[in-house]
Amino acid sequence: SNSFCTLLEGPSATMFRLSRLVRCAGAAATAAASEAAASASPPERPLCERVAEDPETYALATRVKQHCTIALSKFTTGHPELFLHRGRAYLELGLPFFARADFRNAAQHINMGTEHEMLVEEALRQMPKEQIAYFESADNHLGLLVDPYLGKGVAMRKTSDGKGRGVFATEELKPGDVVVKRCPAWLSYPLQDGHCAACGGAIGIRSFACKNSDCHEEYCSRECRHVASQTYHGGVCNNKQFQEIELELYNDLKLASTPSAFNTAAVFLLLLRVYGVSVTHKIIPSALPQMRTLAGRLMFSAETLSAETLDFYSRLARITDTQTTISYEEFICALAKLTGNIFQEDTHIDAHVVRSMLNHSCDNNVVDTGGELVAVRGVRPGEELCISYYPHLNAKPYKIRS
Repeated sequence: SNSFCTLLEGPSATMFRLSRLVRCAGAAATAAASEAAASASPPERPLCERVAEDPETYALATRVKQHCTIALSKFTTGHPELFLHRGRAYLELGLPFFARADFRNAAQHINMGTEHEMLVEEALRQMPKEQIAYFESADNHLGLLVDPYLGKGVAMRKTSDGKGRGVFATEELKPGDVVVKRCPAWLSYPLQDGHCAACGGAIGIRSFACKNSDCHEEYCSRECRHVASQTYHGGVCNNKQFQEIELELYNDLKLASTPSAFNTAAVFLLLLRVYGVSVTHKIIPSALPQMRTLAGRLMFSAETLSAETLDFYSRLARITDTQTTISYEEFICALAKLTGNIFQEDTHIDAHVVRSMLNHSCDNNVVDTGGELVAVRGVRPGEELCISYYPHLNAKPYKIRS
């Protein structure tokens, strides 16, 4: 099951009657609920597909979480009771790291004492040290974001081995036949100085700086500067604290001594790009068409999600003023989807929606020719088309590659 709850074991402490909590949460959000009825609410992603041991409790907790999330989306500040109610619901759903995030937000406005923190700690002690979470994708935007870039005789379909979606040959392909046409990445981040902040390409003799003289971004063309402003940069350009976080992460990436440290910094840099898109367009990450199209897989430690990762989220939410609109759950979903869908080039890293549709194989039948993805050998109709996510490791033994 593609959810956090599928893999979380152990009961969480119960300190309230959920039926009363539903009524309290409803009363706290009456004004916001009337507005929500007149406008589209943020799409709710089910985190749990399993049948809970106590279905009634699970259903009530889910209702509280949904109700509070919709209500909070109508406000920009305050309303600690909504954070408190949603945090309690997260505890019932077995998600103490999300509960801690909401309790932190509530504690900014009211005296919380130590009781809630004790409940979070108890729930964390009952959880496995390492877990894997899956986040599902949606097919609504494939016709717009993916299908136009697929080559002749190529189509998307469900795989038979549980990997979800894949790209398949619908007719015989010869070596050199185009599988994916040349198409731009959704978001990029340069890995080297002297490269465009928008596309990652080398900046020539003339650079085009951001129009904000206090901003550090430089571009290779006016077009890239305009695209950046319209896509991800417009909403955060004047936010000095946001730029400080970005420069800290870039410095971490440049100083990374292990692949793990490098990859972590790379993912968080692209996550800042996603936040930029969300703030610029005033839409939560999970509602962005590109993010909805991607699936996510995240191996995590509950302790880490309750400490270092949560600290980063809290800082980012505070400086972007998104505590009420982008929940910690939203943040982790975006992190998971980016983690499994980043492509590294020599000079930049990309979040590339179309290429993410191809699954990995060490015996890949598709290669990148510097823009287009083409078949490297003959492919039969019905055969899945795969790329190597780690082409530099292909010649190494399986034990090293794995």
